[in-house]
Amino acid sequence: MTQSASSERTITLRILRRDNTNASARWEEFVIPWRPNLNIIACLQYIAAHPVTADGTKTTQVVYDSNCLEEVCGACTMLINGQTRQACSALVDKLDQPITLEPMTKFPLVRPRKVFNLQGTQEGNTLNPMTVTLNGTARAEFYVPKPTESLAAGTYYVMDYNMGELRFVTEAGVPVVPTNGWSLVVSGKYSTNAVKWDTDAVSGENVKDRYDRLLTVVGDRKALISSQRYYTPNLLLMSPTVDNAVSQATSFQANASRVATGLSADGSVGQIKSVPVFNTTAPNLMMGDSRILVGQRGNSRFRMLKPWGMALPEQMRDANGRFTDGTEQFGNQWVVVHTPTQLKNSLTSVVLYSATGRVARA
Repeated sequence: MTQSASSERTITLRILRRDNTNASARWEEFVIPWRPNLNIIACLQYIAAHPVTADGTKTTQVVYDSNCLEEVCGACTMLINGQTRQACSALVDKLDQPITLEPMTKFPLVRPRKVFNLQGTQEGNTLNPMTVTLNGTARAEFYVPKPTESLAAGTYYVMDYNMGELRFVTEAGVPVVPTNGWSLVVSGKYSTNAVKWDTDAVSGENVKDRYDRLLTVVGDRKALISSQRYYTPNLLLMSPTVDNAVSQATSFQANASRVATGLSADGSVGQIKSVPVFNTTAPNLMMGDSRILVGQRGNSRFRMLKPWGMALPEQMRDANGRFTDGTEQFGNQWVVVHTPTQLKNSLTSVVLYSATGRVARA
């Protein structure tokens, strides 16, 4: 009787939500099964797996932050029954029902630019989209389609988001040569959390002096992070190609070296103004050879949405789909990497570009 009674107990949660920053707020109510020692994080995880409101309406997962789950980091802080509390330590049995959950009023509601499900399909709308209108027709952004699909015939745009260069291609990716008669309107938003540095030499400047000038710009970004944003700069991230170019600066020569600026034992840049330098090794990284990242590391969250688990054994089939006398299993695990919006100001960047190289071209 006790077990049956426990299994019938439920928990009611009312969550204040909105689709985006400018949308009107709304309340959604959820009813979930009761379990002993349940906290708010566990309730939100249940809703993520079963995104259905109390009246049976399908909805989206609740967006929230969490990290340590030990009442240390504060990432899961929210208003619980009107009081500021951490969701990981708020036990359901010690809260009055219905339990209300609200975001803290001092922080903005945010979403990623795009959200994709595990099948690669975008969920919801894109935040801060770019609109490109060519000759009176809105153009879509080009992407490489899956083997089972193809893009409709037409002209698409390709944007280099580091350099701000716009190109046009056909559905097959073939460049389209611009003409003087084109009518082009582009609208959107751009990041102001960066400074641009022209790789072209100024009058009378040699290559060593040019990259000394870049070191001064990097130092300005370090000062911004430490003196205006109150973070500890301990990360300089650049590609090996940029590293090789920067190492030509006069400041790295033995007879002109500066304190806390020097090369490592392998000849690459070791530190700039006491900030350690790291190289990017991942292929096709968006920052490529045109950006240097400066700031404090360790602010991104590695979150496990589903622990590794094996499915039940199934009878094996051969290449023709016929059963064999063997068995097979598969397992999966879901993880994401996320930087909370409140911590994104711990990073800034220097964009490298060539003014003479920014010319109209196909």
